[in-house]
Order: sequence, then C-alpha cells, then structure tokens
Amino acid sequence: MTSKDSAWSQAWLDSITWLFEYEINKFKKYSVTVEDLLAQKLKGFTDQVDKQAAKLSKEERDEFYEYMSDEHSHLSETFPNTLRESLFLATYSYMENTVRRFCSFVQEHYGYKISVKDLSGHGIQVCFKYLEKVAEAPFDPGSTTWDQVKFLNDLRNIIVHSNGEVNPHDKSLNALRAKINRWPSVQLGPTGRIELNGGFNDHALAIFEKFFFEIKDAITKYW
Repeated sequence: MTSKDSAWSQAWLDSITWLFEYEINKFKKYSVTVEDLLAQKLKGFTDQVDKQAAKLSKEERDEFYEYMSDEHSHLSETFPNTLRESLFLATYSYMENTVRRFCSFVQEHYGYKISVKDLSGHGIQVCFKYLEKVAEAPFDPGSTTWDQVKFLNDLRNIIVHSNGEVNPHDKSLNALRAKINRWPSVQLGPTGRIELNGGFNDHALAIFEKFFFEIKDAITKYW
C-alpha cells in the first residue's frame, strides 16, 4: 500500500482518536449514572413497600406484595433492560459509524477506487471486510476482538429486528446460546428474550474500545 500526505492523515487519526475517546468516556459515565439511578429507584421502592407492608397482617401483607409485584418487576427487570438496550444501540451505532469513517479514510489515504459501498453486505461486517480484504489491513490473527464484535452485531440485530426475541426454531440457536454462555452479563430469559445485566454495557464498551485501537494500529502499520 502506498500512502499519500501522511501529515494530514496523522492529523486525521489524532482527531478521530480524541473524538472516539471523548465519546466512549461519555458513554461510560452515562452507563454508571443509569445503573446508579436504577439501583436507587428500586431500593426506594422496596423500602417504601416494606414500610407499608409492616403495618399489615400476614394475610394482607402477602396480598399487598402480590399487588406490588408488577411494579417491582418493572423496576428490577423491564426498565433496566430497556435502558441498557437503548445505551447499547447508541454505542453500537457510534462504533459502526466510526468503522465506516475508517473505511473512507483508508480509501482516500491509499487512493483505492473501490469503496465500502461497492461490497456486498451490511453494517459493521461489510466495513470490516473492506479493511481486511480491500485494504489488506494486517489485523492480529490471534485477536478474538472481531469475534466478540460479531456477537454484539448478532445481539444488535435481534434487538432491532425482533424486539429482543429469539426464534426458538432458528437453526443458529445453539450457536447463539454458546456465545451467550461466554458473556456472564447476557442471558436468554425463559420466554426467549435477550436480557442484559448490569455489567453488559461496560463490557461492550471495552470491546468497542479495543476494536477501535486494533483497527487504528492495523491501518497505520505500514506507514
């Protein structure tokens, strides 16, 4: 690969790196804030329910807890999962857009006539194909980061296209279960819905951050 205008290219890389780190740190702070607020809200609700229940007889208390169980489920399961999904989709979208910008940069830097739009495929997968096959970026063959990004891509597609519901008849279900089992912060619920636990977004952000720097290192290796 023959590059041109290396000073401009280095300035571009410095700029996108600064911006990426700024955005990723913002997502990390958002994740911590959301989890703290969820925990506070649930604790406040539980304390209030327990305080009211203490004034009731055992029979009334059991009925009261049953009556409040839906609200508890919302605060402990439904709302947290929805917020975690929202944050994940936002960070995933940002990462995909960043990888696409890398593709445009590589095309400009090395003067390739083929763009990422000329390849078959969609989203982050076709972007990686461009960097690996067209640009021949020398990614570390021993790295497992891309496999983890592909799993996050699977999760993103299930959330976006199936509202988080996994088809029980899907031929790839066993493979998906095996991947989920390697992520303690993800689980497949009893109804077949993807459930994201408290540490999921921190884990995903760490993967995206590692992926960014692996791409950056690969495309600058021959400068």
